[in-house]
Amino acid sequence: MQQAQSGSTSLQLARSRVAAAEQAARVTAASNGVHINGSAQLSRHRLSEHGLIPARFLGFTWYSQADLGAQLIYSFDWWGKHRASVDAAIGQTNAARASASAATIAVQAAVAETYIAWQADQARLVLANKAVSAQKKLRSIAVARASAGVDPSDPVLQADAALATVRQQRAQLDGMAAIHPASLAALLGTSPEALGTLEIKPLPQPDTRLPDDARIDLIARRPDIAASRWLVESALRKTDVARASFLPDLSLSAMAGLS
Repeated sequence: MQQAQSGSTSLQLARSRVAAAEQAARVTAASNGVHINGSAQLSRHRLSEHGLIPARFLGFTWYSQADLGAQLIYSFDWWGKHRASVDAAIGQTNAARASASAATIAVQAAVAETYIAWQADQARLVLANKAVSAQKKLRSIAVARASAGVDPSDPVLQADAALATVRQQRAQLDGMAAIHPASLAALLGTSPEALGTLEIKPLPQPDTRLPDDARIDLIARRPDIAASRWLVESALRKTDVARASFLPDLSLSAMAGLS
């Protein structure tokens, strides 16, 4: 599962969406409050010899000019516009995180399902091999009885058909057992050869009992449902931003400069 999570392109895309949402939330939060802007400029000028005031009367030809400025802006959030925009950005971030968790769970579930399916195929192959062995014994008994003249040849033909059926079933299981490792390697982003040899283990005993907290709150903790809820919350906050945009804004601005 760790290898599948590290190499999954869908999880990498989900993580990049989370990072973009977090950065957007930071930018939105930084755009509120007090803004301070500064500027500085230094320029070098030369006076023309044929200007309105010739340079020889001033006593210099070249001079430098430096300009410094600062600006402070503060906007009052009386209608909650800025606060709602920050909440909307936070909702988008939480939705992206929940979507990333849902993608992680989907990858984990796919790996577990494919691995357990391969283990189940191995358990079925054991039963299929036993069925083939048992059918061979039944056929040998039928052949012996037919050779001794106790039974006609029909039971031998029936035993041959039954043996062919169980062999066909075992061949199908062999094919399915070969497909699942390839699917598992694809989930891990590697080749079946690099996957190595899987070890046959006994199937786990599932607990079919319902958990004690099997209520609606348990379903609400699903990441995909949580992501949808956060998207709804973010949309509601954006509605508040749009509603507050119809109301007048008030801000204070102060400037200071030196030349």
